[in-house]
Amino acid sequence: MSQPRTLLSALLILIASLAANAQNGSLKIKSVKIKRGLTLSLSQLTALDSVHAQVGDEVTAKLDRPLVAEGVTVLPTEWIVHGTVTKVKRAGKNCHAGEVKWALESVITPKGDRLRVQRVYSYRFDPNHIGDPDWVPLDTAWTKSRHAAAFTGVVVIFVALSPFMIPMAIGMAGDNPCHGEAGTDTVLEAGTNYLYAVSKDARVAIAP
Repeated sequence: MSQPRTLLSALLILIASLAANAQNGSLKIKSVKIKRGLTLSLSQLTALDSVHAQVGDEVTAKLDRPLVAEGVTVLPTEWIVHGTVTKVKRAGKNCHAGEVKWALESVITPKGDRLRVQRVYSYRFDPNHIGDPDWVPLDTAWTKSRHAAAFTGVVVIFVALSPFMIPMAIGMAGDNPCHGEAGTDTVLEAGTNYLYAVSKDARVAIAP
């Protein structure tokens, strides 16, 4: 009787061990690759204005849609991100308008990984896509050199026309319609939308 009982005990221990290993395997954290150019659509939560804002103030925003990579949701909708006020200019005399800017440099994932991001100001229009694009082509060394060449061309044209433009600018400055009036302040209301994109390929951990 003792031998069958010993075999049964060994079998139960083996089954329990296999079940524990299966459970540990199911809970094991895996990772996915976040490709450069994947976009994050954000809504600003912190209202800002050029009267009260200070450089360094924290700004919070939330994701309007999830960030998905390799078929896995890396960041869910409503995920909170944190940015910083980077520039403040108070409104001044002669219609000098106020200005306030903020930026988001990185996003922390639920598992504590950091995604580097950058603001997207423009992208190629796609009539078949509604809303912000899921991916945008970010600048490469080639596109940056093309932009630099275009900028150089504009500067050359401006220098060539400067003998005609400077007298015109002087004449316009002499006819200032502001008459010392104060400029308007800039307000960035809560709910303002922004588009950011991952600026560098990264591998982040996720729970299956």
